[in-house]
Amino acid sequence: MTAPISPLLLRSLVPPEPTAPPAGFTVVDDDLAQGLPALLPLAPRLSLGLVLPTGRVRSWLDADPGEVVSAHPTGPASAPSTAPPRPSWPDGAFPPPLRLVVLADEAAVAAMPLVAASTRLLPDDRPLVAVRVLAWRITAGAVVGAPVRGCRLRIAWRPVTGADPAQEWR
Repeated sequence: MTAPISPLLLRSLVPPEPTAPPAGFTVVDDDLAQGLPALLPLAPRLSLGLVLPTGRVRSWLDADPGEVVSAHPTGPASAPSTAPPRPSWPDGAFPPPLRLVVLADEAAVAAMPLVAASTRLLPDDRPLVAVRVLAWRITAGAVVGAPVRGCRLRIAWRPVTGADPAQEWR
């Protein structure tokens, strides 16, 4: 069991505003109408999935479908519902470990945690794509397959080309 992170430390780790995409990146903004797992096509034979480990779903089975499970940035558009706190959540008030998975030819080739304003080259050994996480809002409905409203995932991406992939997103 891990110790809880102080709210002050958490605020210092998560940028207060979404970061603009770097030049040359394509922005994908999806309403996640089908819930999780979600699949976002990027290019022919390349897509990005948003997943939540299945062991975490049970905590939200009885939740209000509009209850916010995870969101960035925080604010009026991502404020939790008026439903009471859910003490049965395994991580208390902390967001679940959502992950982005890169699929090439329908096979998972890389994954990264959903972390605000992070940029990654994926996969690590032979990068195919650069991904920057911009914003998201995930509700309990998206997690358990109930009617999905008010969910979003906004990322920026670009294919990796050239001899020095580290230059792709600078």
